Amino acid sequence: MELIERDREDGQDTHPIYIEILSGVLEIIAQSGRPPENNMTGLRSPSLGDQLATVASTASLVEAHPFPMYVNMIVVRLADAFKDGSNPLRMTIARVLSECRSHLSLVFSGSEIFKRFLSVSHSNDPVARAMTLQVLASLAPISPESKQVHHLIVESMSAEDAGEFQAACHAMAEFAHLSSELGNLGQSDCMQMRIRYLQISCNCLCRVPNERKWQMLCGPFLATIEHELPTKLAIRLYRTLGQFLCCSDVAAEQVLLVLDSILRTPVAHTNISQLIEFCCQITSHLPFVVGKLHHWARGVVEKESHLLRPSLAYLLLAPSVQLSEDIDTLMNGTDLDRYVIARVAFRNGQWKRAALPNLQAICTDRLSLENCEWIQALRELAASQLSEFSVSALFEQNKHLYRVHAILKSLAQSSQHEAAFAFPSEWVACLLYSSDAALQIASAVSPTLNWCKHPLSAAVVFRVKRALEACEYGIGRACQAWLRLARSSFGADEESIDFLALQHTQCALVQYAVQCVTGRQASAVPLPTSSGNSTHTQLLLEQLQMASSQIAQLAANDEGISIQMSVSIHSQIKDNITISTTDTVPIQVDGVISTTHTVPVHSVIITASLQFPTMSALNYNETRTVKPTQNIHFTANFLMQFKQTCNMEFSVEFVDGEQGKRWVSDTTASLKVDVKE
Repeated sequence: MELIERDREDGQDTHPIYIEILSGVLEIIAQSGRPPENNMTGLRSPSLGDQLATVASTASLVEAHPFPMYVNMIVVRLADAFKDGSNPLRMTIARVLSECRSHLSLVFSGSEIFKRFLSVSHSNDPVARAMTLQVLASLAPISPESKQVHHLIVESMSAEDAGEFQAACHAMAEFAHLSSELGNLGQSDCMQMRIRYLQISCNCLCRVPNERKWQMLCGPFLATIEHELPTKLAIRLYRTLGQFLCCSDVAAEQVLLVLDSILRTPVAHTNISQLIEFCCQITSHLPFVVGKLHHWARGVVEKESHLLRPSLAYLLLAPSVQLSEDIDTLMNGTDLDRYVIARVAFRNGQWKRAALPNLQAICTDRLSLENCEWIQALRELAASQLSEFSVSALFEQNKHLYRVHAILKSLAQSSQHEAAFAFPSEWVACLLYSSDAALQIASAVSPTLNWCKHPLSAAVVFRVKRALEACEYGIGRACQAWLRLARSSFGADEESIDFLALQHTQCALVQYAVQCVTGRQASAVPLPTSSGNSTHTQLLLEQLQMASSQIAQLAANDEGISIQMSVSIHSQIKDNITISTTDTVPIQVDGVISTTHTVPVHSVIITASLQFPTMSALNYNETRTVKPTQNIHFTANFLMQFKQTCNMEFSVEFVDGEQGKRWVSDTTASLKVDVKE
């Protein structure tokens, strides 16, 4: 077809025909490609379902209409909805933006959009903060060099919430390959930024251990500690370094090699105090560094005696270290300095060698009566440490422990100091029970120790077994005491609970060994595979594992046995009732829970123990499990008939709502029932 120009009848010129055709085609195209005008009205609906449906449809709309103006308008409205919406709506917006990320480069209002999304980053809700980081990860191509976003990501890398931390890692991965500044964060000459980078890397490594990445971080750490830093910055660096050395399952040889490089730091270094604190931090978690750091601390004191302080004394008196005679354990300072050193020595098991000299050097003339008694109790406790296992040594230990227990028991009975001295008194009582049991065992076997080179006669073996059988009551009493103390220590730190549990396991192992020697049926004592991160508990667990393997050789039969433990309860509440044999008596036990701990009480178990003075064979127990109302009050009901006069003793246990463990309360009550014929 030939396109020509025609004249109108009125004589006016017309446009060429192809102009008219082109105009019509463009109008059709414009009408067919025009984006919908009211597609986002659902965001203003009060219904969450309408809002979610509207957001979910935006991904297909952006795919169908990839125009800058339209995509920018969509993202701006989604940012407004994210700022004021609920978490389900924010989650949907984050998912939709991740689906549309290939078209987000068309957005040109990046600063305004980021401003709306970043307003949610200050929320107290960790889920909302995690959704913000996920959205920002999708928007990385819009503004990869945003300082506000970089700061938010770096701060979020130290978050405690797992979801927020994972979102921060995802956002960092998205921005790192687009932003030169964020990617070079660790190479910055600014020491604060470098240490922050090391903290982030250490957090990532602790959550996902990797030996190769651990080795790669050794260089930056060693290069950074060479600098002399301000105190606050040095504290952050060395705490992070301690976390780094303890965070991963790395071979001990590699940790020791890194530690050798760290300990080359001169004693005159500005940050030597922070280095000493770092050494204490890893000593309390890594048993294999104790010996090396003990020798290093001795060298530091020889060069700079003014550096002797409680933290350095912790290394000098390190746990499991045999102190040589040339080490002066007496602190040359004030009485308070000596008391602090004595506490460090107690913590590390250096009672007689280090704690006792410092406690004896404390002048008690100006102290109050309670403080004098406390110092005297600590002196007796320090003197009770055994240097050998013999009858005479155990007898001396018993005498010291009896004196300690008498002092602490009198202090604990005072209403003013009951809370402070109750646990020390019970702990020393457990030590005393264990010492009594050890003395009985030593008395039973010591007469035959000199005969062990020759086979014992049957008569001697019989006498030894009979003597060991008589020891079982004392061992069982010690086991029960440690178990009761561990179960009564609700709210204590994990290390203390682990240590008490291992003390109970130690007594149970001794009981198992005695039962194996005497030929009684015995069940093996299970040992925990790990016991926390403390050096003290790790060392004790290693000793128990070694003893368990040796005791297992004594066991001829590995059959199970159920051990019955009797508990004697002395009540402080006295009351009685008189009834006839035909009466059915309802008994109600009411209680109030008072606690300062954050863990709630899930349920309360009330045990009623009926004891018949004339016929002990009729004794029995009844239990009721109830849930407290408002986490404060509880009530248990018993409906009972009595045929004979008896005493009812009520005891209370409770289950915590966090770990589901069962704990013992020292609260008791009693009721005397007189039955008339």
